[in-house]
Amino acid sequence: MSTPAIGNLRRRVAIESATRTADGGGGVAVTWSSMATVWAEIKALSGAEAVIAEGLQGKVTHEIIIRKRMDVSPAMRLRYGARIFTIWAVLDRDGPDPFIRIQAEERLQ
Repeated sequence: MSTPAIGNLRRRVAIESATRTADGGGGVAVTWSSMATVWAEIKALSGAEAVIAEGLQGKVTHEIIIRKRMDVSPAMRLRYGARIFTIWAVLDRDGPDPFIRIQAEERLQ
């Protein structure tokens, strides 16, 4: 994989982690909080539509490149403005590359 030009990391994205708390009714309430804001390159890879909950919903898969961090996992998500990216996989975490590649999905309403 090629190393991205540093100028391509021009979008500020927030790395968010989930906090789960009991809701008092036997369920769990999930709240997201920002743990870091980093520079990133966001590249769309593919798009599709699916029927979810009797409605048509679009989804786009992305590769998001950031500087290497060891604390990013698929249990987290990324936010770029109003856009939310669900992390599927974190690639190249243990490699020599100074960047990690994140495979993520953005759902479109």
